[in-house]
Amino acid sequence: MPKILIADDEKVVRNIFTRFLTYQGFNVFEAQDGAEALEKINNDNFDLIIMDLKMPKVNGYDILEAMKANKKEVPVIILTGSVDDSELEGLKKFGYTDKDILCKPVDLYELLIAVRNKFALK
Repeated sequence: MPKILIADDEKVVRNIFTRFLTYQGFNVFEAQDGAEALEKINNDNFDLIIMDLKMPKVNGYDILEAMKANKKEVPVIILTGSVDDSELEGLKKFGYTDKDILCKPVDLYELLIAVRNKFALK
């Protein structure tokens, strides 16, 4: 069963995503901020990370930088309230495009499609 980490400082978002993806058959773990997410990423192996860009303690860009430095090659779906051109440029240096970004509020079926695309599931 694929392991997914959901890293978001909004408890409601984590709870809804966790319940929905668990119901879809995924093994889901949560992190309430960037520091907890980074700790879990360093200490476990995930098949996918769904991560907010703007979190307390450690932001999403810093997590992506740490993953790159540690050669943690895990697919990431990025959550954000909005993305401007400078943020998109920042994400491009990590190899992400607008197709890797979901803007909040996220429709659950849009999330499921993004997850399935990362796993190449139909």
